[in-house]
Amino acid sequence: MLPLVRFLEPENTHELDRAIRSLEGFDWLIFTSANAVTFFLGRCRTLGYRPTVKAKKIAAVGSATRLALEKEGFEVSFVPAEFSGAGLAGELGGAVAGMRVLLPRSDRAGEELPSLLRKAAANVTEVVAYRTAGPETFDRSLIDSMLNGQADAVTFFSPSAFHEFQRLIGPEGLAKWSSGVAFAAVGPVTAKAIRGAGLPVAVEADEATAYSLVAALERHFWRPKSSAAGPQKKPCDGRGYGISSTTTATPAAHRGLARYDARNAPFHQRLRLSHVRWAGQSDAHGDQLDAWSLSTVS
Repeated sequence: MLPLVRFLEPENTHELDRAIRSLEGFDWLIFTSANAVTFFLGRCRTLGYRPTVKAKKIAAVGSATRLALEKEGFEVSFVPAEFSGAGLAGELGGAVAGMRVLLPRSDRAGEELPSLLRKAAANVTEVVAYRTAGPETFDRSLIDSMLNGQADAVTFFSPSAFHEFQRLIGPEGLAKWSSGVAFAAVGPVTAKAIRGAGLPVAVEADEATAYSLVAALERHFWRPKSSAAGPQKKPCDGRGYGISSTTTATPAAHRGLARYDARNAPFHQRLRLSHVRWAGQSDAHGDQLDAWSLSTVS
């Protein structure tokens, strides 16, 4: 496990504070991550302001974001079938035309979603709810072990995690090393970042959830052959899955992984899930950052 990103409060909260104090003027609140929920509501509490949003519509990208809102007592009006900003904008369509939309997000968030919402005639206000930063320290021995062939797959749970990993290894070293390892992306946005660096994505989750990524890894490494011997695992040189990632998995994602582990006996016999907490780093619910390590066992 290699934590690659940290989530911090914005250095300047002026625009965020102004949006919170004028929340009654917005028709839609759109959250694209559980981190946005955590930091936005955390700032509300700091200001002594409890949002009243019963008369407003709330949209959430992904089940983790929806669960973070529901945990805080908010009713989510809309969750797109595709767990991405583009999917949300496309499915909302004319529902936001002429509406005032508040979009709390990361300082590293892209322009695709607000651009698409504006094309749908929405009046969009973007505010930075939190900052994404690289790690303060990291264990270089983990990087070295991966570069020396101790990993068959490396998972990335966000574009930021991939970019930090690229920065640590260097573009040339990463391109050379990528030919011997499977890069796995939690969703299309992360996959796009990896491909944008000219690297292949061997495994891509159907949905941007940890559960879906585990299923995608199974399909990649465990493919049945039509033989009397039964299903055969793809060769991994005896190393198992060395999966290094930064995740912001929520409790629901944890349960999904546990259910998957229990239901799929053939793969479960070769799969070990290790749960590690890294103190001092915030996850999607403002607690400690959760990282999952997957490895095959004989």
